Amino acid sequence: MNQMIELMQGKLHNAPAIDAFSGISFALNALKKGDLFFAKNIQEIDAAIAMGAYGIVYDQSVLINDVEIAWIEVKNIEEAISRLLRYFLLSKKIEAFCLKDLEFAIFKQICTDANVLIYDENLEEIVSLLFCEENLYKAILFSQKKPLQYILDSTPSIVPQESLLDIRVATLFDLRFYYKFLHYHINLPVLFAQDLCAVLYLCENYQIQYDLSALKELAAIKPNFIDSTPRLVDYGKSNKVLIAQEELQDFKKYLKYIALNGKWGRIMTFLPKDCAEELPFPALFYGDKEDLYSFFQQENFHFGLVFGIKNEDLTHLLQSHAPKIMASLFDEF
Repeated sequence: MNQMIELMQGKLHNAPAIDAFSGISFALNALKKGDLFFAKNIQEIDAAIAMGAYGIVYDQSVLINDVEIAWIEVKNIEEAISRLLRYFLLSKKIEAFCLKDLEFAIFKQICTDANVLIYDENLEEIVSLLFCEENLYKAILFSQKKPLQYILDSTPSIVPQESLLDIRVATLFDLRFYYKFLHYHINLPVLFAQDLCAVLYLCENYQIQYDLSALKELAAIKPNFIDSTPRLVDYGKSNKVLIAQEELQDFKKYLKYIALNGKWGRIMTFLPKDCAEELPFPALFYGDKEDLYSFFQQENFHFGLVFGIKNEDLTHLLQSHAPKIMASLFDEF
């Protein structure tokens, strides 16, 4: 217990009857008897004690009403949690890997290794797992966009000099290739084949178990096929596509790829009104999502590239405007 208090840079405000904790909890619905409870909401402290918490970590003024358990004050609960994470990673010799955002999305889908932790803003869950001595982990992975605080050293991904994929067919939005004598057909533009290679290279070099056949749709780079309504249709069922990219660099990279490989189609770009970027393609500037939807209805294009929104926001916009299908008296129930 004293070591944990020191790691969190906390202060013990009483002399409790216990000297160890069986686990760590951050929510009442996960709390077990003997746990150290992190009270982000001090209104939950009484319930935590009633449920058998052996200690309370807090960063606000509280009333100590049970001297049998440990009362540990810290300056900031979130920082205390991060400090514990760093200690666990170092003491257990767990290697940290930082991946590019798309690499991270690929890794999350194909990783099957139970001894690898994936950080995706689930800090509390990871700290709880690491507290348990029975859990043995060899690596933790996170993305550049959501870095782990208090991690001093991490290994970046590496794109191998030679492609690991034997690509046989590459259309605009999908790949057919062989990898380790197995054939794969994946909805992934060849533009992003390097990201896939970097993940495979990492897994092979560090003996991380994976299943490449588990790789499915990647929302961040997904082409959304639409009809003239515009309404979402199945993949490849129309010659009209919308692609959303939130970051300018990613947007320009995708735009360049479409321009080089989709020369047969008309390209239209949709930019926020405050965007000053000059592009060699027709551009329409939207003030809000309703403007954007109106443009989709009115404009003639094959490839529409939208800058400034996430793909999930784009699909929600299209789905929210989809015409409702009325049930007929003759429909089967």
